[in-house]
Amino acid sequence: MLLLAGWHRLATPAPEASAVRGKGLTDANLRAGFCLAALAATLVACGGGGSSPPLRVSPTSSPTASATASVAPSVAATATPSGTPTFSASPPAGFAVVQITLSDSTTDTSTARRPEFLSTSTNSFTVTVGSQTTVAACAARSGTSCYTELDAPVGSDAFTIVTYDQAGGAGNALSRTTVTATITAGEVNSVNVSPEAIVASATLAASPGPLTGGTAGTAQLSLAAYDADGNAITGSAPYANSITVTNGDTSGASSLSAAAFTAPGQTITFTYSGNSAAAPITISAAGSGVSSIASLIVVSRTPATVTYFPLPAPSPSGAVAAYPLTITVGPDGNLWIAGQVCPASHAQCSGYLDQMTTAGTGTASYAFPLAAYPTVGRLTTGPDGALWILNTTYPATLDGYVDRVTTSGVASAYPTPPAEGVAGLGGTLTPGAIITGPDGNLWATGDGLFRILPNGTITEIDILPVGQTSSGIVAGPDGNIWTIIAGSSGYTIVRVNPSTGALTSVAATASSGSMVVGSDGNIWFLEAGGIGKITTGGTVTTYSISGIDPEADLVSGPDGDIYTRQVNTQQPTQPDSIIQINTAGQVTQTYALTVQVASLCVGPDGALWFVPSQTSTPAPVGRLAP
Repeated sequence: MLLLAGWHRLATPAPEASAVRGKGLTDANLRAGFCLAALAATLVACGGGGSSPPLRVSPTSSPTASATASVAPSVAATATPSGTPTFSASPPAGFAVVQITLSDSTTDTSTARRPEFLSTSTNSFTVTVGSQTTVAACAARSGTSCYTELDAPVGSDAFTIVTYDQAGGAGNALSRTTVTATITAGEVNSVNVSPEAIVASATLAASPGPLTGGTAGTAQLSLAAYDADGNAITGSAPYANSITVTNGDTSGASSLSAAAFTAPGQTITFTYSGNSAAAPITISAAGSGVSSIASLIVVSRTPATVTYFPLPAPSPSGAVAAYPLTITVGPDGNLWIAGQVCPASHAQCSGYLDQMTTAGTGTASYAFPLAAYPTVGRLTTGPDGALWILNTTYPATLDGYVDRVTTSGVASAYPTPPAEGVAGLGGTLTPGAIITGPDGNLWATGDGLFRILPNGTITEIDILPVGQTSSGIVAGPDGNIWTIIAGSSGYTIVRVNPSTGALTSVAATASSGSMVVGSDGNIWFLEAGGIGKITTGGTVTTYSISGIDPEADLVSGPDGDIYTRQVNTQQPTQPDSIIQINTAGQVTQTYALTVQVASLCVGPDGALWFVPSQTSTPAPVGRLAP
């Protein structure tokens, strides 16, 4: 508690006192100062009732009772009763004596002592009235009161009191309080004030927490606040700087009982309707001059469910095993899966393309053309409404093809250009990724960078060294194609002008990996040892995450987070997990699976659909509803 009460005036003022009286904040105007330690505070506050006066020290007289004003921000000061010792120094005309006390406790109307916050780091404080500022010393400890005295104009005055952790009103400000009091002439005025602590850092908590997505409930939010020196802020006085609370839920499925924490001990009620679509829900908090406060998840994601569905009967007739390798959403709103089907002897496998609804029902199965022993790359929907697939035949010619298949099963195959640009070596294409570009053409990676017109004309834009491939490619938010190219000195993220085919090297990366545009407008990519993002201006940030397979699919979910496969690094032959990564590069959820993942996509229903890399017949397709 801060009492406008306190340091005694000298019975005999210093010679220079009269010369400076009323001209503001000088040592002569302060008269003297001291901190009453625990004993003095006990004499003041341990009477057990509201009638005990603040301790005034006088060279010639004992303390006399004085009424004190309430703790309200605007109060009327009460004059000291008659009989108070007189001092030889008197305030100038139009001014009156005001006593000021800082204390770590106060007494309420029930006569019970109530703790207030006077930081134990306090070493000085200032009192400002109008243009005058008084500086006083104060070595605060538990059970300490600190005093000073000054002259203030008669009438209604606003007093601003600031405590500091260094002497002379220097260092970190620990509290800041402004109160208004009516000052009466010819009397010693006392005003009671509680210090309002300045929050420098804080942490959020919820009880219980977090709530489960999909289940209605309430939680009490609390704030642990600290001053600039790390002291926990307690007491009942409001904060000097309130902490605003923001609900990350914009769906209306939840609400807060208050918009800010304004005082220690306050709780805010969070109410959740149980709408699973709103989960997860995060609460954030911030305040002026407060260091970053970690956000708090108050509603967890609705528990994920994984469902497996069988593929349609494999085609051609007699095939007994199906190995799905890649999955995407087709132009018809169904899921399409490409992979291999093999006879019982496994003598010669061929490619297939299956159609599946979001209900998990397989509705069609088609064979690839010219695809004996295919190595299947990625699958995408083209600008012409057909499905386009990369594959290589093996082992006879290592011919590379781009296959086009309509949703009714009509197939065409287009050979890639000669390997390494040398005629006679065959059209090898190590299958990579294929996308539809902003120019209305398809773009693919593998042994090089290829532009594919809807009529099947293929142009090789860039040739990679023998044995090196590129898998990552994405249409950037800037209208360019972004990819990762392998060169003699390593891997480089490259920007490609889709109109001219011109390549611009932007930044180096650790390896070639899958790419996707995130909800933050940056381009995210996988690399050995983690994940990275690059702005369209070329700034790269990387995040270390274990178990990352750079060649795995990387997708942006409808919730704005990114998903990819995570390998069990301790037991690589064991099932994978799908991990959820926010735009700060943090893994927020890990979903354990019972299979290893070959390919992943976001389905038209907003769920994550995946196909396993090693399965039995019939091969399952997985649906993860996070």
